[in-house]
Amino acid sequence: MNKRTGAQILADILAINGTRFVFHMPGESFLHAIDALHKYDDEITAISCRNETGMSIMAEATGKLTGSPGVCFVTRGPGATNTGLGMHTAYQDSSPMILFVGQAGQFETERDTFLQFQDIPNMFAPMTKWVAHVDRAHRLPEIVSRAYHIALSGRPGPVVVVLPEDVLNEECLVEDANKVQASIASPSHEDVQSMLDLLGKAEKPVLLVGGPGWSETAREQVQAFALRNNLPIVSSFRRRDIIDNRHSCYVGELGIGSNPNILSWLRKSDLVIAFGLRLGEMNTIGSGVMNGFTLFDVPVPSQKLIQIHSGLEELNRVYQANLAILSSPAPMAAALEKSEALISIPWEQWTLDARAEYQNYTNTDCCPEPVLLPSIYRWLRDRLPEDAILTNGAGTYAGWSQRYFQHHQLQTQLGPISGGMGYGLPAAIAAKLHRPKSIVIAIGGDGCFLMNSEELATAVKYQIPLIILVINNDMYGAIRMHQEMSFKGRDLGTDLVNPDFAALARAYGAFGAVVNKTDEFEATFEQALESNGPALIELRINPEAINTRFTLSSISNK
Repeated sequence: MNKRTGAQILADILAINGTRFVFHMPGESFLHAIDALHKYDDEITAISCRNETGMSIMAEATGKLTGSPGVCFVTRGPGATNTGLGMHTAYQDSSPMILFVGQAGQFETERDTFLQFQDIPNMFAPMTKWVAHVDRAHRLPEIVSRAYHIALSGRPGPVVVVLPEDVLNEECLVEDANKVQASIASPSHEDVQSMLDLLGKAEKPVLLVGGPGWSETAREQVQAFALRNNLPIVSSFRRRDIIDNRHSCYVGELGIGSNPNILSWLRKSDLVIAFGLRLGEMNTIGSGVMNGFTLFDVPVPSQKLIQIHSGLEELNRVYQANLAILSSPAPMAAALEKSEALISIPWEQWTLDARAEYQNYTNTDCCPEPVLLPSIYRWLRDRLPEDAILTNGAGTYAGWSQRYFQHHQLQTQLGPISGGMGYGLPAAIAAKLHRPKSIVIAIGGDGCFLMNSEELATAVKYQIPLIILVINNDMYGAIRMHQEMSFKGRDLGTDLVNPDFAALARAYGAFGAVVNKTDEFEATFEQALESNGPALIELRINPEAINTRFTLSSISNK
């Protein structure tokens, strides 16, 4: 066993745990750590980004897409604070992620040195599962392995590891730890039987699915269980890809932009099986645009509730369940796959009606010209291969893909349940790096895209061939909609002055084009694909197209 520096030990740990990409903003505090990765040039690629915000989103998207912790490095002080959006998203969305923060040497503690923010643990504590400070190099295998384990186990989430410069430079003799294996909770036989007993007594049941930790096998097992029992399935907010949207039991999505008829239908259910999702605000919007925790009564729903979740802290958090099961998706799905079909299924028409409503909703348009977004998303649905990945940030523009695009394969949707803007482009970069053979499309509103548009330079630098759709209505659409609803015509601060997005893309060295009419989109999209590099298409939509169910002026006239 040879002496190694802390940086070399850390590089070895990352390699042992199968890290493929490390996202970073170059900084003095962790240069030795990045330099140590040269040993693993064929295994680990360091992606240098343009802002810590976009970089942290790339790491979060990696965790969401792959199920393995996304890894990123930032320098102390301003670098660390800029990662807030990615860290918050990872925490809210239950995405495994590890942020390494390069810190000033320990001899500078409490001296208020250049760029230093001393109390990093307290800064990150509210939006992480754990924050660790490494004080000696020989503790790196112990602490970093624990960081992987915490990020992956239970309800997944982000972890921060603080690395003082002197620890990265220190030499020591220490053994490596083994590759981390997550601790997975499994249901008992009694849990599964109790769930089936409750289901057997129901007349109008519904299965809600969501959350992290789904595999292809678990997905297929749950779909087979639903089909065997003709059980209607609703996906949680921005997790439509957990279920093949063509499945005869799939009936829609929870959250902002949900089909109001499906929400009314849900209230009539007598048994809700919440499998994997958090019953937070976005998954309990009962009516309107934003009205969380109204879909079910608090704290005791009128329906019987079965809650299945990998995190003990999520069970009975807001709603008291009739049956709370601590389990990750895979073992619970495997247990359900072994169950026999119920003898009596009185809800057959219940499921048929909900499926018919879903199909009707996705085939009914409400979009003013000249760019008809429903038509564009239906064309994309037919044109794209099933493994195409769509990413989006936050804004009313995201409702159009939610309603009119369908996902058929797992891990083809990346969106922030947290509601953070600027997510689409960084997430698409991470997705394309991990899935180079898949078509990846980043969708953003004009306000949302400019939040992290500088990462287009990252896409150009590494020649990452993704397509960006900028839905331009010259406003912060979601906030304008709320202003019109609450203050009728007294809008303030939501009008935007935008650049020529296509020209901006070309200035970066990417393909750039503008679509002013629906019939221009198909040829423009094909040109973007053929460019074999980063490409941006600006869709100049009618500002009246504020929502998939109503126009902007219709709000003001109410």
